[in-house]
Amino acid sequence: WKAASWAIQFYEAYGFTLVSSYEKDRLLRKHWNIPERQVETSVVLRFKRG
Repeated sequence: WKAASWAIQFYEAYGFTLVSSYEKDRLLRKHWNIPERQVETSVVLRFKRG
């Protein structure tokens, strides 16, 4: 959820990064069946190993 900046910052402190808006939309639509409004207000974080 974009508005939860405190949560995003928590995950960023542990090595997660936000994916681009384009990639977020693509991933959410591919893997989840959620309303468009939820896609608009969501974020996707990625963790790069090693």
